Amino acid sequence: MFDFINSIQFHDNSDAWSKNEHQRNCLTVTKLLIEYGRLVKLYFARPSLSDSDIEELINRFYIGDSPLHSYNNPPNSQDEKEEVHLDTVSFKDELVAELIVSVSNEINLFKEHINLADAYTLLGHEKYRSLTTTNNSRLVLFFDRLLSLNLVSDTWQLDIARRELITSSSGKKFLSQHDLSSTLYRLNERRPLMKKEIEILDLIDMRYKQLKEDKSNKRND
Repeated sequence: MFDFINSIQFHDNSDAWSKNEHQRNCLTVTKLLIEYGRLVKLYFARPSLSDSDIEELINRFYIGDSPLHSYNNPPNSQDEKEEVHLDTVSFKDELVAELIVSVSNEINLFKEHINLADAYTLLGHEKYRSLTTTNNSRLVLFFDRLLSLNLVSDTWQLDIARRELITSSSGKKFLSQHDLSSTLYRLNERRPLMKKEIEILDLIDMRYKQLKEDKSNKRND
């Protein structure tokens, strides 16, 4: 396991989609080994797996990966939903959620004016609703910055796609993992970034620093 996680990754294909999918696959396997090692051991401990065995493993995976509250029993009102999230999230998630709400609304990242329930949805908690981005590239830039600050999971692309959390700026379809990874590759290829993109990154950094200091001061009071 440690050999794989710490190994140098080589890949022959040079196109954007293959590179990103290869990297994403490596991250997925790494997460499985680190966070779901018990299930991986169950898989390799058996000489063979029947369809029912595979179904059992999948069910165990999703039970372990499920959000803190059931999707089948959502609260009845927006206020109740936000209260549920606020009562169960960690200090870090609370800080990141406030950062997402603050910056997203300031730069109009989504066509909707988002709230904390939306932010917690994007962080992997109970789904409140789907959102529509105003700009696919800025959305990817936003989440990539959060990842670089270690504020979101490295599987954020997969999470957004699998849970159908965000509709593209055209409004025609939910963003897929391929859409997100290809956009990220194009952003990296055409560096340096445009002025507006740099301003967004600076805003994220500045607001994160402010929120972290504010939270820290409140905890010390």
